[in-house]
Amino acid sequence: MGDSMSPTHSKMGNPSFRTPSILSLAPETMLEIFDFLLPDAKASLKRANSDPSTVFPFSPARVCRCWLNILSLKPSYWSSIVVPLHLPMIPPTLSTYVDVLARQNNIDECLIYSDAASPLPSSTECARIDAVLRALAPHFHKCRTISIRTQYRSSTLLASRHLNGLDTERLIYFSLVSSEADSTEEAHFTSFSCPKLHRLSMDGKTLLSFARSDGQKGPEKGRPYIHVTPYRPPSGPSHLTPSALIAALIKLVELSHFLEWLHVDNVAFDEAPEHYGMPPLDVCDVKFTDLDGLFLREFFRRFEGGEGRSVHTTRCTFDYPVEIREADSLCLERIDDGAAIMCALMHWDGLSLSMKNCRGFTDAALNMVTAEDWFLDLYDLEIKNCPVSVRAVRSFVEARNINTLQEVKVSGETPLGDEDRRWFEDNFQGSFSWTTERDVKSTL
Repeated sequence: MGDSMSPTHSKMGNPSFRTPSILSLAPETMLEIFDFLLPDAKASLKRANSDPSTVFPFSPARVCRCWLNILSLKPSYWSSIVVPLHLPMIPPTLSTYVDVLARQNNIDECLIYSDAASPLPSSTECARIDAVLRALAPHFHKCRTISIRTQYRSSTLLASRHLNGLDTERLIYFSLVSSEADSTEEAHFTSFSCPKLHRLSMDGKTLLSFARSDGQKGPEKGRPYIHVTPYRPPSGPSHLTPSALIAALIKLVELSHFLEWLHVDNVAFDEAPEHYGMPPLDVCDVKFTDLDGLFLREFFRRFEGGEGRSVHTTRCTFDYPVEIREADSLCLERIDDGAAIMCALMHWDGLSLSMKNCRGFTDAALNMVTAEDWFLDLYDLEIKNCPVSVRAVRSFVEARNINTLQEVKVSGETPLGDEDRRWFEDNFQGSFSWTTERDVKSTL
């Protein structure tokens, strides 16, 4: 009995016995395991803070060739394709992507991107995107979303060569953007047809050739969203004028005659004579970030406002009075120059005004608004983190028609004393709030 061994012990002592490895599982078993991962993977792809390359099936596909081959057996895993340019793309992975795309009738999204935290040399990024698009671009007519985000604009120019001539009935969202304007050359679009396009993100310079290219861009009765992404060459002229960009925007909406949402972000322009022959541009929601007066003056001369229209500017330079006509809502954010604020407000006559983090919105600015009787039909006023006093706000409210002004909301560092609070309670019948950082902290 002393020499006897349990069956388990004898197996462990046998050199020929090996613990089963996950790599030894049959493909059918692996597919069942992968099926459990699929629902969470779809949710992860929608999270803004998740790295697409780390979710299923892209992360396990990089483990080994065996897993890549097994994953390729099920087309339902590949409703989206993710290609991280900052990671080496081995030929088997790329060929698998091509095989999968060839078997798919519809593709939700093809995302090709560079991680800003792992920057590549320009030549490397260009070489990788060239190889990827040579393989994948022939299948892009099946995509609902095409999103290409690179570090260098030279890479997006190369991408435009591969995308030129695309004719797709499925494309709804198209993004071709870069972080650094290392080139001011024209993009290579001569033809691009996407009659169902709803959302477009593209730098200001690339947008010119895209808009001019042959082919329908969006439906006749659409309400498109356009994001003009940063384009600011580090030196020299930008080879882009305000008139050229505005003409491109008008061209893109020549069928719908309307833009639901327009965001122009950090675009550099060259001075040039203004073109006066262009039609107006009808936009519902306008958002401008880091733009100078050169573009603002020309845009608002063509801006066609109306009921429900809104304008939101952040860190914009109003160096000359602009006419923001018929925009019900106006928000000015992070403007430090009081004169610039006056240039923006002088000809506006809307219903809702929001001033946020504007060091230039002082008592002098608010007192001028009060004295000059600007925007007498104002319905609500919000002042957030601006250096205005209680006295200046009281004077403004006192001068308003109590039947028109219905809401005043002030927040920042200036405290409101008991006497002033009672004055507002007694003299203002609308909704009123005045909070400081100290008030907020006391409620936490």
